[in-house]
Amino acid sequence: MSAVDQLNAALTGRYRIERELGAGGMATVFLAEDLKHKRHVAVKVLKPELAAVLGAERFVQEITTTASLQHPHILALFDSGTADGFLFYVMPWIDGETLRAKLTRETQLSVDEAARIAREVLDALGYAHQHGVVHRDVKPENILLHGGHAMVADFGIALAVSAAAGGRMTETGLSLGTPHYMSPEQATAEKEITPRSDVYSLGSVLYEMLTGQPPHHGGSAQQIIMKIIAEPVQAVTALRKSVPSNVAAAVARALEKLPADRFESARAFTEALGNPSYTNAAPGGTAAGSVIGARLLTRPLIATSVLAVAATAVALWGWWGRTAGEAPRPPVRFYVTGDSTRSVGEAVAISPDGRTIVFLGRTRDGPSLFVQQLDALEAQPIPGTSDVTPDALFFSPDGAAVAFSAGPRLKRVRLDGSDPAVIAPIGFGSSGAWGPDGTIVFSTYGTPLKRVNASGGAVTDVPAHQGDERHLLLHSPRFLPGGRSILCVESAPSESFGVLDLSSGEFRAIGRGYSPNYSRGYLLYLTPTGSLMARRFDPARGDTLSASERVLDGIDILWTILGRYDVSNSGAVVYRPRGSGDVNLTLFQADATKRILMRGGRFWVPRISPNGRTIVFGAYENAANLNAELWTYDLTTGTDQRLTTGGWTGRDFNDPVWSRNGRRIAFDGLDSAAGDQSKVLYAVPADGTGRPQLVPTPHGRNFPSDWTPDDQYIVFDHNVASRPASIWMVPSDGKGEARPIVEATFDAFGGRVSPDGRWLAYQSNETGQDEVYVQPFPAPGPRVRISTASGGAPSWTRNGRELVYRVFGQTEQLVGVELTLGAAVGIGARRVLLRDANFLLRIADYDVTSDGRRVVVVIAPPSPNRFAVVLDLLTNRKR
Repeated sequence: MSAVDQLNAALTGRYRIERELGAGGMATVFLAEDLKHKRHVAVKVLKPELAAVLGAERFVQEITTTASLQHPHILALFDSGTADGFLFYVMPWIDGETLRAKLTRETQLSVDEAARIAREVLDALGYAHQHGVVHRDVKPENILLHGGHAMVADFGIALAVSAAAGGRMTETGLSLGTPHYMSPEQATAEKEITPRSDVYSLGSVLYEMLTGQPPHHGGSAQQIIMKIIAEPVQAVTALRKSVPSNVAAAVARALEKLPADRFESARAFTEALGNPSYTNAAPGGTAAGSVIGARLLTRPLIATSVLAVAATAVALWGWWGRTAGEAPRPPVRFYVTGDSTRSVGEAVAISPDGRTIVFLGRTRDGPSLFVQQLDALEAQPIPGTSDVTPDALFFSPDGAAVAFSAGPRLKRVRLDGSDPAVIAPIGFGSSGAWGPDGTIVFSTYGTPLKRVNASGGAVTDVPAHQGDERHLLLHSPRFLPGGRSILCVESAPSESFGVLDLSSGEFRAIGRGYSPNYSRGYLLYLTPTGSLMARRFDPARGDTLSASERVLDGIDILWTILGRYDVSNSGAVVYRPRGSGDVNLTLFQADATKRILMRGGRFWVPRISPNGRTIVFGAYENAANLNAELWTYDLTTGTDQRLTTGGWTGRDFNDPVWSRNGRRIAFDGLDSAAGDQSKVLYAVPADGTGRPQLVPTPHGRNFPSDWTPDDQYIVFDHNVASRPASIWMVPSDGKGEARPIVEATFDAFGGRVSPDGRWLAYQSNETGQDEVYVQPFPAPGPRVRISTASGGAPSWTRNGRELVYRVFGQTEQLVGVELTLGAAVGIGARRVLLRDANFLLRIADYDVTSDGRRVVVVIAPPSPNRFAVVLDLLTNRKR
């Protein structure tokens, strides 16, 4: 009978073994079906010769201590046990590869990829170390890559074997392999192994990812161990000159011989990798290593003894260890993964009882809401939600239905797809909450809070005042218990969160932050950098009872104002992790080549000058600074330069537009005199020699989109609370009144005037989804729909014969369509300029040169459409 047949006989009713996946020094791995849960798992079975000398009961007891460790970058332990003499443990089956397999195929990784993998492993190790656990066996074979992200495997296995064997490992006769990643203290059989040992091992792994070889190599395990103890490590840059100095210094610090000379924690290692100015200030490892080596070499019998003990330690590397005393039970963490890769901004919500998650995902036919029951294996699409957009998403109090943004409308639907209905009009950047009495409070950023019944009906403003301010603009509402008050955030420049009494309309600020929430006696909120903070809170009095403490990091924030997370009444948190890559300002050229101009900033609406030599864009200095400035980038010299210096006053200069002669730039800024998030227009010389001049516009939120060909007028979007967006024009010299061009019962925005000045292209949602239209300019006339299946952000090429626009859908594209402009508009052939663009937002985050041969785009890093779930986050916190 084969091994697979024997295992199937032993595991009848629990797992069905399908095939062997591979074998290591201590165990053989099998792919199996978990018959109870109908899922694939990896079953690892200890080698028979090892199982023969282990106490099965003790082994199972030791290994179960690892089951409570849950982290997004840790491969969990599902099950363990004994059956007919087999000792086994069960883990998730990951459809990916080990880092070892990737290194075997590629030898070296890019610096960015190697550093990212190292940071993710360090995140897992840091979590383990906080719980008193040292891994002891960090190596490429134990790092799995799933969707490009690292997951560390085999937690606690080797240490469990060691504890169960009671020192009898020499009886097994197992091959020990080569200990390339063993720390010096493991090599010398030190009894006390600390987290700094893991730092050394991960440093060795990172060294190999960068150079293609481990720090020490030799013909036998003993030779390698001797080098680990006595031989200094060759600098990374000696083998690969392109490694940045801070990364090389961090690797050198991690590989110090003495634990005290290494990083004191995984977090410190991570920070060094991300700090371009980091230098290794610790003592060099050469001298220390030489001293240890000299001592060993002058006492060969002792050296031989140490090597024998250290070789045994190779097979005994493990992970789980406990500190004295009973540690708090860590919360359970895992990922829920959608079916696609998307950029930032996807919404997610968790039901009040913490048992159900709803998120925005993708089917083959396009977007959809998905429902994931936490006791089920697969997420299911919710019928009738194909018009969902990544804005508001929140549960009903009973958890049976959700409300969500669908373009310009707020809709509701039950989780089975029944009872769909339109509730109210809503805008981009929206959020909302569903109260216990059936009232929904919602907002669009920069407008007053609204109130409507969940079944639809009249929409009314929610009064909000504070001191002398009678008309506060609040967003991100969340009901507090009882439904008589809500947590919410005051719009910029304050961005203060607090409590609004719905009966009196009085708002009382508590602190600064975003997306406040409440659960289990805690007030939660986000920092600008995506950290989730918690403080004890009395919802009845609206008082905080403790200082804030950080409980989670790396949460995605849309527009720096809307946190992509939610919390249940039970204290479970679901969130979208922030992407690990940088946002890029990228130039795509007609020959299919691309050039990254700038990376890592918070770029906004780039526009190319009429001569094609300069790009102007808005940019936020960092995540904490919400006031943008205008910058220019010279495509010839590759240099950038700041154009405005007024954002620091709270005016938030953004959305630049070139005049047709290239001498002036129009842009918008906050109206500091109005104090209600109104946006006004300015114009400034493009060469930076003059101060911005105010261009009078009607009260509201105004955003420039174009100039007329004679530069006499600026075309702009005009937004007023409770009214559809409309397109206006105003004399650019500021000496005349603004007047509307496109006004209707639906939104119209992003107007661009054709080069001959006779036509206006714009984006509108009159069909229920965004499309591109063209109509005569400036006089109204018949409009022609240009896009075929959603579109927006139109832009003309200079000859006026082609209109470029964005296509929203399963894969975002830039499309150019030939137009014949005469007495009527004739639509010709279409071409795809850019596929899978992965735009950052649903606005004009691109521009095209006048000849249509180059495109500049603000591109978000692709990131898996997955959400992290943390159960019982608040249950075990100290009170």
